[in-house]
Amino acid sequence: IEKAIDEVVAKQLDLGIDIVTDGEMPRETYFLHFVRNIKGIDADHVVDKTIRNGACQLKAVTITSQLENSNEWAYKEWQKSVQAVKKWLEAKGETEDLEAKARLKVKYTLPGPMTILDCIVDQFYGEEKFREMVDDLVKIINLEILSLAKHGCKFIQVDEPVLMRYPDKALEYGVKDLAKCFEGVPEGVTTIAHLCCGYPSYCDQDDYVKADKEQYKPIAKLLDETGIDQFSIEDAEAQNNLEELLPLFKKSTVILGCIKIAR
Repeated sequence: IEKAIDEVVAKQLDLGIDIVTDGEMPRETYFLHFVRNIKGIDADHVVDKTIRNGACQLKAVTITSQLENSNEWAYKEWQKSVQAVKKWLEAKGETEDLEAKARLKVKYTLPGPMTILDCIVDQFYGEEKFREMVDDLVKIINLEILSLAKHGCKFIQVDEPVLMRYPDKALEYGVKDLAKCFEGVPEGVTTIAHLCCGYPSYCDQDDYVKADKEQYKPIAKLLDETGIDQFSIEDAEAQNNLEELLPLFKKSTVILGCIKIAR
């Protein structure tokens, strides 16, 4: 895995990409690597679950006790990418402030609360304590983000594609919870959120049920008012009406997805 991180970071830097990631090489999925490190989640006890409003199924890990802080886990994973950038700089003959330069280049991504909860099963809180469960999860994500910022990570992204699957819930509480994940982030850190319409399980899977691309419009204004700096949206396959959609983001930057995933 560490060799793969080195290779994918070097590839991005050789191409001239300014802000690089670890290529998601250490991840079992986009969320499981994170939730495994949350106290209160049992990754050995799994339950069949249909997710993404019926789009697919998975073996879901379970919440068996109160969710508690995952102990700055994201910072430790981000640091592996920093070291890969540092190696690349050394190979290119850079000699000054290697660690600082490396830290400035690496973005780290965490899963958002709605996305996590869509992929796991609650066997502890129950319906009457749903809000408590969400708040506990948001607090954990926030602590991880603040830890990343404290250690020098300047680009922090939360993946929250499930906002597109359940727009009513997104409008009611999902966008607010996303904003809470970034509370307390200091100036100089770029905050980012990703919202896609869903990716197939294998190449050219035409029967995969994607989220309705029109859902970007109802939540765009609310997203724009959160104070989050950038929003990454799907466009290559969705082919949004950009003349209508982009003007809705008045305060924030749009990262436009220009590659069709799994095509």
